[in-house]
Amino acid sequence: MPNNNFSNDLKKCLSEMQDITMKTAAGAVSSLISANFTIHNSLTSEYNISELEYSEYNPSVIIKTNYTSGINSSSIMVFKQSDIQCILNQLMNKSTTGVSDFKFDDINMSALNEIMNRMMISSATELSNLCHTTVEVKKPEIYTDSEQSIEKLLNLEPFDTVYVITSELSISDNIKSKFISIITPDMANDIATKMKPAPSVSPDTGIPDTQMFNVSSPFAAP
Repeated sequence: MPNNNFSNDLKKCLSEMQDITMKTAAGAVSSLISANFTIHNSLTSEYNISELEYSEYNPSVIIKTNYTSGINSSSIMVFKQSDIQCILNQLMNKSTTGVSDFKFDDINMSALNEIMNRMMISSATELSNLCHTTVEVKKPEIYTDSEQSIEKLLNLEPFDTVYVITSELSISDNIKSKFISIITPDMANDIATKMKPAPSVSPDTGIPDTQMFNVSSPFAAP
C-alpha cells in the first residue's frame, strides 16, 4: 500500500506543478488548433479511489499517460466529451457548438490522438525541467467509454488513495470548463523527491555547496 500521509503543502505544490506543466501543454495545443487554449487554477484534493465520483464529466473522454523515463507511473485525465468535441471542431474549422450525435470516427480519433500526443509530450518536457531529469511518455491511450474503470486503469485496489487535480480550461471566448487529472501517491512522492533543488556549485572551488543538500523541497512528504 502506498504511503498516503501527505501534507496540505504537497497538495498545493502539486496544483502549482499542474499549472506549470499544463500551461506548456496548452500552448502546444493552441498552436495546433489556432486558438487560445488555456489551462489554469488547478486545485488538488485527496480521495479514496472507491469514492471518486466524476459523473459531472459524463459523457467523458479518459486519457491515460504512461511514463517511460524519469517517472515510473501512469496518470489519468478525464475531460467532458463536449469539450473534446469543441477542441476537435476548432482544429477542423467547424462550429465550436457541440452536437448531441457526435461520434468518434476514425478522423476524429486520429486528430484527438495527435492533440493529446503533443499535449503530453510538451507537459513531459516541462516536467523534466521541474524534476531535473528526462521525463518521457508513451503515446496516450484514449478511452471514449464513460464506464471505463479508473481503478483498473491505474492498477489500484478498492481502498487505495489518489490525488485528483481539478483544472480550469478555456478555448478563446467560446468555452470555459474544467477537467481532472488523477495521480497516485507513489507518483506524487516520486515527483516530490525529484523536484528538490539541485545543489549549486561554488564558482571558486567547483564543488557543490553542501548547504543546498539540506534544503527541504516543498513537495516532500513529512
